[in-house]
Amino acid sequence: VTYLQQKLDEHLSRQANVLRKETLRTDVLKPKEAECTIESFHERWQSEQFGMYRKARSRKLGQDLMSKEPDQTPLLTLTIQPLALDTVLPLQERLRGMASELIDRPAKEIELFVMEKVLLKRLMQDNEQLVASNAATKEQLEGLRQLLTSEFRSSVKLMIEAQKGVYLRNVARLKDAFREILHFAMVQEDYPQMA
Repeated sequence: VTYLQQKLDEHLSRQANVLRKETLRTDVLKPKEAECTIESFHERWQSEQFGMYRKARSRKLGQDLMSKEPDQTPLLTLTIQPLALDTVLPLQERLRGMASELIDRPAKEIELFVMEKVLLKRLMQDNEQLVASNAATKEQLEGLRQLLTSEFRSSVKLMIEAQKGVYLRNVARLKDAFREILHFAMVQEDYPQMA
């Protein structure tokens, strides 16, 4: 049990998750944040897409700024387009790529440990005297070992597939979660005052 706990802790520890989060931030989010410059804002502002905001006596900008859902207006595209529109897919791709590291590898290590150290070793050790004295018993024990190995491996495979399914459904939900984050970020009222 200690070994199993150690392997689980190793892969699910806070430090490992912090490193994964930092990797995602560095590889995906930071480049998109870097694209959100004043120059790119000015370029978008001058584009035809936002002509309705620049039009004389237009109330569109004021209405969108006062909207209860500014993230559903063109303001999102105007202000942080690269971060708002081009981030979810790369994040999802990276997270999908992490599935084998997060699910397969620890499960395979645990499978190997249980097979070699616990199940089979114990089966052979407990029946060592029977095997030494009787060839038929040795054959039966080998058949039992093969059956246990096969059943255990197929159970592990089913567990891995179930966990991957849950993981991939959560990755797919990232788009909705990201939308909620953007909404919350745009409706905050505690922004610092501009000087």
